[in-house]
Order: sequence, then structure tokens, then C-alpha cells
Amino acid sequence: GRSTAPRVAIVVDHPERDLAGLVLTALDLARRGVVCHLVPLNLQEREIWALEPDLVLFNYLRRSNERFAAQLQAAGIAFAALDTEGAIWPDPDDYVSLLWLEAWRLREARCVCMWGQRLADHLIDRRVLSPGQVAVTGCPRFDRRERRILINTNFSVTNPLFTTADKCVDLHRNVLGYSDADIRRMVSAEAVAIREIVRLAAALADAFPYLDIVIRPHPFEDPAPYAAAAVGRRNVVVNQRASIQAANAPGG
Repeated sequence: GRSTAPRVAIVVDHPERDLAGLVLTALDLARRGVVCHLVPLNLQEREIWALEPDLVLFNYLRRSNERFAAQLQAAGIAFAALDTEGAIWPDPDDYVSLLWLEAWRLREARCVCMWGQRLADHLIDRRVLSPGQVAVTGCPRFDRRERRILINTNFSVTNPLFTTADKCVDLHRNVLGYSDADIRRMVSAEAVAIREIVRLAAALADAFPYLDIVIRPHPFEDPAPYAAAAVGRRNVVVNQRASIQAANAPGG
């Protein structure tokens, strides 16, 4: 018969970026008696039904998985979230705007693991989540203390790796519902941000020659524009391919 141990399906968004950290998460849960299944994001709507877990640990609570979450809830399967994407937001409400349209459904999450206290406090203050739902855990893939500066970027609307900027803009307009004004602001902001990241990385490398400056673009972002920061500087690296654990290892 089926084991009485709790069963959790952990959604893995990008394997190269997220798998190692989620394996550590699953290992910790397994030591506590939980049966864990690591499920690729692109297969979640097929595999999770077959697994019949007690709880699904989503990679985020955003529009793209809201319909699936509603189906799970109707079937009596609980859900939680360990956000595997984060950023420095212009305003915390920019993060809130990405969340599910059905605000009440967010309050049904068993727990929501947040990267930092400020964003967690904002979600509680805005009554998006209750204090009992929120746990500040950090991100499972950042757990080293090497002396280096890591710059993560995600400007993949105008600087995509696997598609074109025009297609990304169409997606944000026609699927995600962004207004033309919002898209213009986003396109303008990303152009400035990419230029300034290059300038920032170069300035940090010159100011701290004994530190490695690692620019790490999002897996769906084109790394080419950042190469300019490494020209003539031995302590600047643009590293997108290795996992964050490998990139953070001594000599990585």
C-alpha cells in the first residue's frame, strides 16, 4: 500500500540554476521523513497528477501557474512556494503585481519562503500573505561565503537569448497584459540597466582588484552585452553556464 509519509512534489524551474539547491532542500525534507519528488516545470501538469502528492512546492506564485494551482486546490492537494527567482525591485509592489490575480488563493498557501525580510514584511503589511504563512529562508542556491561580488541580471525582455525582443514584447502585451506605457518604461529601463551593470562591474573591478566580480545573467538572457566589462580586466567574469554552486566554488 501507499506509504503514510507525507509526499511533496518540488517544482524545478531551470535545472542548471535550481536543481542543486532543490536537491539540498529535498535532502533536508527527506531527513525529516518526507518523500520528495523533483518535477521539471515543463512537465508539472502531467507528472504531478500522476504522483498524487500531499503538497506541491511551487517555484513561484505567478500568473503562469495560477490555473494549475486552482486545479490542484479543487482536487484537495495543498501548495506552498519556494521562490527560485528574485531581484532588486524598483518598488516591492512591482513584485506583488506579478502574483496571482485571485488574491484569496494566495492566502491558501501553506507556506511561502521569501528571500529577504523586507519583501516578506511588505507582503504581510499589504495583507497579501499572513504572518503565519511567511518564512524568510533565503534562496537555496546561495550558501557560500567566498570573497567575491556576484551581480545577477535579468533583462531578458529586450535582451533574450532564445527568442527575439519583439516576441518578448508581444508576450508581455498580449499574454501577460502589460500596457503599452508599461512596456515602453520596461524597454527603456532595461537598456539603461544593462549599460549601467557593465559600468558598475568595471568600476567595482577597478576599485577592488583583489575580488572577483562575477556577472551572472539569467539563463534566458543573452550574456553578450556584459562582455564589455571584462575587457582588460582579469577579475571580471561573465559566467552563465555553470551552476551557481560551481560558480561560487573556490576557483569557479
